[in-house]
Amino acid sequence: MGSVHELIEQREELDRRLSAAHVEFPATKTIAASQPPTYDGLYKATLKDGQVQLIEFSRGKWAHDGKKIVGWRGRHIRLSRTQYELLLHAVHEGRLAADKADARLAALWLARFHAVHAEGPISPKHELQARCNACGWYEIARRLGVSFDSTPGESGELPMASSADIQAQERSWSRLPASDRVRITQLADGFADGAGLRLEFD
Repeated sequence: MGSVHELIEQREELDRRLSAAHVEFPATKTIAASQPPTYDGLYKATLKDGQVQLIEFSRGKWAHDGKKIVGWRGRHIRLSRTQYELLLHAVHEGRLAADKADARLAALWLARFHAVHAEGPISPKHELQARCNACGWYEIARRLGVSFDSTPGESGELPMASSADIQAQERSWSRLPASDRVRITQLADGFADGAGLRLEFD
């Protein structure tokens, strides 16, 4: 079974700018500029002259003259069942490892996969399931040492989640019933304590 890094290198959907501010979040079709993206990130923006450029959207603004943008689309995160299982394996294998870098990255991509799915045209039931899974994997990433503090301390010793991850986690968490939040927290705590080989959040 290959490494998480090998998986990510294989996937066109997952290999673009993995570092903090450049996660690409979704739309499988072009969205009108009047409806801005939900998350910070890089998007394929269509300009009035027909050009398509990769442009960053951050803190509610485009890093370009917004009046020239007529539409945008993001990169849909697709994972086969085998790839999904590989990420699961990496999280579980890395839980007790001295170097948890692969496990952290795998947990973040599992969370992103579900966060993207939650924003799609799906039923309320499936949206809730996707948000539970997104929050669950974000909580696992947190237990593995990823910081979700948007204002980190001076030491900066913990790997930081991207601004898009922080937005996605907060957005989904705020939409969950209290009972789901408690259950997800308990599952994540159990994982950190060495329990629960298979994690099911929905």
